[in-house]
This record gives sequence, C-alpha cells and structure tokens, in this order.
Amino acid sequence: MKPFRFRSIKGKIIVMVILSACTSILLFSVFTFRNIARRFDSTIEESYQMGLNGVGEKFGQALEEMHRVASGLTYKGGIIVQVEDYLMTSEVLRRRELANRIMEQLCLYDFQSQVVGNICFCFPGEGKGVILSNASFMLPAPDRPIFFRRQPYTEFLIPADASGKGDFVLSLARWAGNVDGRDFYVYMESDSDFLKDLFSQLQDSNGEQLPVCLVDAAGKVLYAAGESPAVVGEGFPEEEMQKSFVPFLYSGEEWGLYLCVPRGDYQRLYASVFLEVVMIILVYAFFSALMAFAIYRAAYRPLDAFTKELSKGERAGLHGHGASQSREFGEYWDKIEEMRIEICRLVSRVEQEGRQKTYLENQLLLSRINPHFIHNTLNSIGLQAAGQGEEDLAETLRALNNLLYHNLGKNRVTLLRDELRAAEDYVYLQHRIQKFVFEKEIDLPERLMDMQMPGFVLQPVIENCFQHGGTLDLKISLEAFWRRNQLWLVVEDNGQGISKEKEEQLNRQFLAVSAGGGIGLGYVSLALKMFFGDSVTLTAGTGREGCGTRIAICIQTGQAQEKKEGGHAEGFDCGR
Repeated sequence: MKPFRFRSIKGKIIVMVILSACTSILLFSVFTFRNIARRFDSTIEESYQMGLNGVGEKFGQALEEMHRVASGLTYKGGIIVQVEDYLMTSEVLRRRELANRIMEQLCLYDFQSQVVGNICFCFPGEGKGVILSNASFMLPAPDRPIFFRRQPYTEFLIPADASGKGDFVLSLARWAGNVDGRDFYVYMESDSDFLKDLFSQLQDSNGEQLPVCLVDAAGKVLYAAGESPAVVGEGFPEEEMQKSFVPFLYSGEEWGLYLCVPRGDYQRLYASVFLEVVMIILVYAFFSALMAFAIYRAAYRPLDAFTKELSKGERAGLHGHGASQSREFGEYWDKIEEMRIEICRLVSRVEQEGRQKTYLENQLLLSRINPHFIHNTLNSIGLQAAGQGEEDLAETLRALNNLLYHNLGKNRVTLLRDELRAAEDYVYLQHRIQKFVFEKEIDLPERLMDMQMPGFVLQPVIENCFQHGGTLDLKISLEAFWRRNQLWLVVEDNGQGISKEKEEQLNRQFLAVSAGGGIGLGYVSLALKMFFGDSVTLTAGTGREGCGTRIAICIQTGQAQEKKEGGHAEGFDCGR
C-alpha cells in the first residue's frame, strides 16, 4: 500500500474536501444555533411580555373598576343621600330602615364586581369609625401611605395585609360628604384573593409563580409576590437584578409591574434548543460526509487517469501520440495533442532557421574577405597616382575607398558624422560621372554628431535622386538640423517628383516598415525602425518649391544618448 502524501493530488483533494466540509459544518452550526437561539429567545421574551401585559391590563382594569364603584357610591342624588339621612336622623326605626337599604346596595355592588370586596362608609382616624358596611373589618391606620391620587377625591392606598393573614388587598378612600362638620368617606378593598390569583398567572416552565413587583411612579417597590429579590419600600434594583434575573416591565399611568424571570429558567430552555441543534448538525454532518466522498470519487478518479495518460505521453516524447481514455478530460487531451503538434512544427522551423542562419554567416564571412583585398588594392593605386601627379585620380580613389570601407565594413552601426562624410564621398564620386548641383547645410550640436545610428542610410536616399530625378539641371540638397528635441535629415531634389498616389503609397509602406517602396528606401526604413523603434519617422513628399521629391528623416532626441552595436537603445529617449 502506497504511503499517503499530503502534497500529492490525492492528498490535496482529500484535505480540501475535509476542510470544506468542516468549514461548512462549523458555519452552519454557528449560524443555525444563533438564529434558532435568537428566535427562541425572542419567542420566550414575547411570551413573558405578553403574559405580563395581560396581568398589567387586568390590574389597571381593577383600579378603574374600584374607582368607578367609589364614584357611584358618592354620586349626589344616589346612595349618598340615604347615608346622609342615616347620619342626621335620630329615629331608631328610620335609621334601621335606612341601614338595611344601604347595606343591600353595598352587597349588590360587591356581588356585581369581581374585584370589589369590602365596602364601607366611615369617619377616618377613628378606631370604630365604620358607619355602614357590607362586612365587618378593621379600618386602615390613619398614617397608611398613599399609593396615588385620582382627582378629585379618590386616594389609592398601597396594598396591605388588612386581615393579618397574609392576604394583601388593594384599597382606596374617597371623600363622600360632610355632616355636622364631620367629613365621612367611602373605604373600599379588593377581594382578599384578587392579587394572589392575578399574579399567580405568571409562572415559569415548572409551573411555579415568577417574582412580580408592584412599583409606583418613582420606581419604589410597594408590593412583591413570589420569591422576589426586591425589598418592599426600596427602589427596584434593575441593574443588580439583571445579574440573576431577566426583568420585564409593564407601565401604567401612576404605577408599574416588574416580572423577574430567573436566568436559570432561560438556561433550561436553551439546553433543549442546544440538543435540537446538535441533532440537526449530526444529520447535516452525515450528509456532508457522503457528499464530500462523492465529490472526491468524482474528481480524483478522472484526474488520476488523466495524470497517468500525461505520464505515458511524457515517456513517448514530442513525437509520441495517442488518444485519451478519460471521458472527462478528452477535450483537454485533444488540446494538448494540438499543442504538441504545433510545438513540433515550431521546433522544426527553428532548426531550419538555425541552419539557414549558419549558412548566411558563412557567406558574410566570405564576403568580408574580398572588401579587405579591394581596400588594400585601391590604397596602392591611389598612392601611385599621387606619386605621378594625378591628384584628381588619387582623390577619386580615396573617396571610393572610404565609401567602400564605410559601406562594406564589419560594423553596421556608425556615427552621424561618419554617415554624413560617406554621403559627401558618394556625391563626390557622382560628380566624376555627371554634372549636378549639390548643396549641404549642417546645423547640429557637436554632441549629436557623435550620435550612433545604422550605416548606409543617407546614400540610398541620395542615390534615389540620381535614378528618378529625370532632369539635366539636377539640384540636390542635404540638410541636417536639430529643432525641439528632434533631429532632421532631409534630402531634396528638383526632379520630376512623384504623384500624390505614389507619395501616399510610400508613406504607408514606411509606416508599415515594408520593402515595397524599393530596395534602397525599404532598407533605410527597416534599418531606422529596427535601430530607433518608434522614435523615428520617415516621410516622402513634394519639394518646398512645389517640384521634385523630398525625403525627411525625423528622430526624437529627448537627450543625447548612446546605443550599443546591434540597435539596443541605451540612454536615448525614444518617446514621442
């Protein structure tokens, strides 16, 4: 069995599949748990808040109902008239009759209301100040704190254990009237089981009552049900409470209810959520593993087969061939086969061009042997002619020898001053053959005279004037000047010129570096482009006097620089 290698294709695929599966499982677990927990948390909070809202609304309705009953009992023209008659009359029978009527109506109010319990008319601050009531009970102490006031005459008192049995009740006192200079009130209590039954509706997941606190507008705790950590008579410690409880608030106009849910209850609920998420993750991990194994099988097997076919092709070399057995990579194998064929063709072409280059180099070496012999022979003849007083012949031989040495030399790169001198030698030799006028104007900085350039550039342009001038009084001018970082070499004649179509054709061929404009001009264009690149332009046009032909060479010269032999730019700004 082959050892497992992580750097192999198989190892990399396995590692990538495992990493992708673990990453997806991890991300799925985190997001799933967070989303489920967030939604579950929101559902729990909404459930607790809705329960508290329901209790708070019932508590507010109870306060409103007690206030409404008290207002009805003190309504002028109602039962209060009978109470005043009862207090002012001294007749026993009349007082008994009025007492029975009043107590019947109080019992009726108690029967009709699910909130109201004990009701009485009383004189406040007196131990036995009860005038009439529907049941026997003790009046509250005179200094009992007031919960809040309802204008104009109602005062709600804080919940208290009126019976001493731990049954806290809601109570209120409302001014009813004045008899013989003494104020009397309606005092009312809720049913003894009202608060206990109301707050017992708020339970935890185990069915136990949750802590509930009743606070006033200032946040002071007035009543606490259940095992509340808040202290009655002190402010509700909301920040301290959040360490062990999750508080929920219902706000009334003059009061508020706090529901305190222990955080342990939340944790029990989250434990069930966590177990549910774990089950989902296990199922997801199982299917992810199956999918990862399927991907591994689907990706590695064809790749392994393709790799083996490539190994066979490598052993066979460039000239080997064969068809792919892999359906998945058959198209890519065909592309590789096409590339192999193209590489073979290019290799054959390079080998052929190498052989041709070797042949041309041998021919060039042979061609350079004869010019050396010619130079020596011409020098000897020139010396003999000068010794015999033939100065014209000696000067002609000197010019011819210099021109041949310049054009047939080993170096194809020359200096601008040498190129201009070679052009003068060529013109001198042409003067020996035919008559014409030659004008030369050189206006160049000295540093540009030593600028390197390809050789045999100006002579073909001047030779073109002799071949196509077509006039007896031929005039040729050569200008070399430097303007705005541009070197201009301009050759112009007064011959028959060229047509507009021929001018456009030459300029297109110069731009495309084509030899179609003739061997001489084609060579000049190619040599300049190969040496200077895009920093040179060659243009053909009509002479300045409206006749003849004008050939202009423009070379961009950002700064004086040098070139190595072979046309590689060094320090010459060719930017246009």
